[in-house]
Amino acid sequence: MKALSRNRVKQQAEKFIVENYNELKYETFNENLEEISQQVVAMMLYALMLHGYGETRLKRVFGWFVDVLNMPAVFGQAPSTEHCMKKLHDEFGIDFDKIKPKVEKWEGK
Repeated sequence: MKALSRNRVKQQAEKFIVENYNELKYETFNENLEEISQQVVAMMLYALMLHGYGETRLKRVFGWFVDVLNMPAVFGQAPSTEHCMKKLHDEFGIDFDKIKPKVEKWEGK
């Protein structure tokens, strides 16, 4: 059996990535969604704690958040993040574009 050239291996890898990009992107997103969501909620609760929220109020807010996440679909639709952001922007002027997380440089090791 003849070994594939480096160029041929590269071509096959590029073809695989192009053909499977959307599925790989979706899988990667889903693998990280739970952890990212937990971290975002932790930051929000921490900010509330810094402004005087104690255990009782923090647990109450957390419970409300979980309730919204688990809210059943009404008329075939559950609340989406886009809907929530638009409603908060339109009613209260909250600018979600101000959220710019700091990303640490990955060393790839």
